[in-house]
Amino acid sequence: MHIHAVEEVLEVMKGKAEIFLGEESRIVTADQSVVIPAGARHGFKNIGSGILKVRATMAASIFEATYDSRSELSRRYSPS
Repeated sequence: MHIHAVEEVLEVMKGKAEIFLGEESRIVTADQSVVIPAGARHGFKNIGSGILKVRATMAASIFEATYDSRSELSRRYSPS
């Protein structure tokens, strides 16, 4: 689970995912999307038998994420 400061759209392009948003989860399959509000804890996992391909589109030119797990470092990427 992690958080972004901006809205994100997760689109399942291939496979089957369980997408977590706060305390809820939904099963999402190919050609379905979920809008994640800015500041909402979220994540996803592959629950299918094949490859999961997810496209994440964020409303910012800089990627920034903070993770619940201390083993994951906060990340920030910007185009160069």
